[in-house]
Amino acid sequence: MRGGSRQWPSRRDCFTLISYDEWSSSDCLIDTGSPLGWPSRWHDYSTVAVEGWLQGVGEMIVIPMAGFNERFTRAGYSQPKYRLQAFGKSLFAHAVSSFSAYFKTEPFLFILRNVDGSASFVREEAERLGIQTGNIVCVNPTRGAAETVYQGLAWARVKSYEPLIIFDLCGVRPGYRFPQEVPRRVDGYLEVFQGGGVGASYVRPAEHPAGHVARAADWDRLSYLCCSGLYYFGSTALYQDAFQRTLATFQPEIGRSEIGIAPLYNPLITDGRTVRYHQIDREEVTFFDSPDAYEAFAAGPPPVEAHGFFGPPWSGLEAVTDLLLWGH
Repeated sequence: MRGGSRQWPSRRDCFTLISYDEWSSSDCLIDTGSPLGWPSRWHDYSTVAVEGWLQGVGEMIVIPMAGFNERFTRAGYSQPKYRLQAFGKSLFAHAVSSFSAYFKTEPFLFILRNVDGSASFVREEAERLGIQTGNIVCVNPTRGAAETVYQGLAWARVKSYEPLIIFDLCGVRPGYRFPQEVPRRVDGYLEVFQGGGVGASYVRPAEHPAGHVARAADWDRLSYLCCSGLYYFGSTALYQDAFQRTLATFQPEIGRSEIGIAPLYNPLITDGRTVRYHQIDREEVTFFDSPDAYEAFAAGPPPVEAHGFFGPPWSGLEAVTDLLLWGH
């Protein structure tokens, strides 16, 4: 993506499967492999991010998909949402292909519950798309996407300086590129559009400077700017600190028992860090996060395929020559 190209060791295997059947939140692994170690809460995380850029680190693309798909189950669907088909491809393939420009250059992290062979399905789909390297982490049920990502980062031993792009598996965003309008070393940014929806996340723009976020929230319609499901954090350390602080003050309510990604930006804003939003046109993202939305998506015109949208034809692991096997 940015910050220079990676130097991949030559490996045969594309994906590492990490599975933990008895998870507890106290079991998080610590990233002792980071050259900066594991920073304390009061560490200058900007230094961590800058160190990452100096080492030529791009972004890791993180796909949390450990939810229970309750709306689909209630509607009579027996398969997980990401296995459903549209235009001859799974919803997983549609969503992940949003990042086809980075299949050969950036690592992917898929975090899921391994039910009914889900891990094998994800690996096969990822290889078919042509994704070059990444991890599949299996976790037990979590308290929402934010905790799913937190657990996955810990178990995969992701470096503390690694920047993150997190994408909810809720739709398709063809031809995504990191926006040029967003500064290189921003602490975080959320992608938004003008609109809304049930259960959506929102941002309140700051009065000054333009393009900055004053607050972000799940469910509460703070403004006309609705999140598309794509979130960026300048480093893993920033994300993990923000999650821990958000969890410490989280108060579950009826119908609001999960922690989404958007509220994690508020501790960063409180600390005076730079959190921006990038607005796209509503037509640039298509959702299939509910049964009605999925059925409309499947009945409508196929999404416009960007260059390499569904990845190159896959000819097997033996065709891969420059891969990085990480996360041990």
